[in-house]
Amino acid sequence: MEISISGPKDFYLSIYHIAQEAREKGLVFYGAGFWGDLSAQIFSLLGVEPSCFCDDDPEKIGRFYNDRIPVLSFEESKRRYQAPLLQRGLDCNGQLRYG
Repeated sequence: MEISISGPKDFYLSIYHIAQEAREKGLVFYGAGFWGDLSAQIFSLLGVEPSCFCDDDPEKIGRFYNDRIPVLSFEESKRRYQAPLLQRGLDCNGQLRYG
């Protein structure tokens, strides 16, 4: 699913929609760096904690975010969790990649 963001209101509504769905299906964050941390903080305010983070950096894989949420490779996260994936940031067309 791609969610088009054309302003702050759309951004917040998109985050709210994703949080509602994540409560039912779970959520995996792509990226265990700055943006993943920021996403985790935003979603925690909405009562949502990701199932895991996935990352392509071997230095991060195998670690834990906040001592409890695993950082896995993309392949391993797909194997373990059927949750939708929230990719980092917006693309050049203002699309938030989710699903």
